[in-house]
Amino acid sequence: MYDMPLSTLLKQTLEERIEDELDLEAIKAYEESLQNDNNDELDGVTVYGHDEMKKMLDL
Repeated sequence: MYDMPLSTLLKQTLEERIEDELDLEAIKAYEESLQNDNNDELDGVTVYGHDEMKKMLDL
């Protein structure tokens, strides 16, 4: 960190913040879809519980 130019440090920090914002938006959208649809099917994605996955994987 001390050997890095300030511009590079600022660029990396900005990229990380943008990634964090995109991740938060995706999480919020997912949580909203969970609240709106209490079904096991969410936009063509099947959600399995932990025990179901263990059975499917023979664990």
